[in-house]
Amino acid sequence: MRTDPPAGDELARLLVTMRSSVMTAALQDAPESAAARSRWATVRRRVLGIAIAAVSLLVIGGGGAALATGLLPNPFDGPPAPPATSAPASPSPETPTATPTPSPEPPAPVAPAEPTVDPLDPGTWVVDYGQAGSLMVGDSIAPFAEAAGLQPNPSPIDCPSGFYRIGSFDEDSLEVAIALTQADARINPVDDPVLTYAEFQTRGVAGSPLPDSPSTLAGIRLGSSEDDLIAAYPDLRQTTSRYDDTMGYTTYVSGPVDGRYLVFQVASSPDGPRTVRLLQTSTWDVVFDICD
Repeated sequence: MRTDPPAGDELARLLVTMRSSVMTAALQDAPESAAARSRWATVRRRVLGIAIAAVSLLVIGGGGAALATGLLPNPFDGPPAPPATSAPASPSPETPTATPTPSPEPPAPVAPAEPTVDPLDPGTWVVDYGQAGSLMVGDSIAPFAEAAGLQPNPSPIDCPSGFYRIGSFDEDSLEVAIALTQADARINPVDDPVLTYAEFQTRGVAGSPLPDSPSTLAGIRLGSSEDDLIAAYPDLRQTTSRYDDTMGYTTYVSGPVDGRYLVFQVASSPDGPRTVRLLQTSTWDVVFDICD
C-alpha cells in the first residue's frame, strides 16, 4: 500500500481530475429553476473547496516540505524580493596631489652703487683715465674745485689755468697735494678751464694706503704697495721721470685708453716697502713738472 503523498506532476493531475469529477456531478444533478441553480452553485463551490482541502491534507507532508524547500510557491508570501545588488562602491577620494612649494625667485642682481663723491673728502674721489673726482675730461673745473676748497692759479705764466692745493713743503709730509688743470692753458690762460690733467702726490712716502687720497677704479691710492699696483694693472710698463735716477723713483704707465694714461711713481717708504707717491691722469705717458 502506497504511503507517500502525491507530489509534483502527479499532484497537479490529481487536482485536475477531482475538479473535473466534481463539476461533472454538479452539472448532472443541477436543478432546472434559476433559484435552485443559484443555490446549487453555492453548494458546488463549497464541495469543490472541501475536495481541494482534503487533497491538501493528503499531501500536507510532502506539500509542506515542498513549500518549506521552495519547490512550491507559498501563497501567503509576498512577491519575491529583488535580488540584492551590491551598492556601487563609493569612489575613493583621490589622494590630493601635493602642491609643490614654489621656489623663491632669486633676487635680481643689484648693480653696485655709484661711489658718492664728497668734494671736501679727497678719499672719496675717483681717478681714472678720463676722470678726476666727479669731473670727467672736458668738464668745467670751477664748480667742483670751489666746493672742494681748491684755489685758482693766480699766475698762469708759471702753471696752467686750473685749481690747486699746494700742500706742505715738508719733505716728510704726507699731505696730499692736488692739481686739476687744463694743461694746454699755461701760456694762454682761460677764464673757465676744463679738465685735461689731474695730479695727486705727497712729498714724503707713505708706508700704507692713505685714506684721504683719491683712488683709482682698481683701488690704488697714494701709499699703495708696488706689488698691489702691478697686480691691479697687468698692462703696466715702466716709463720715465727726471727724478727717477736722482731720487730712486720708478715710474709706471697704464694705457692708453681713449688716448689717455694713468701714470704712477713709486718710491721707498721709511717703513721699507716701495709704495705709490704720485698719481697722474693725462694725455702724457711720462711725469714732468707742469709748473716749470
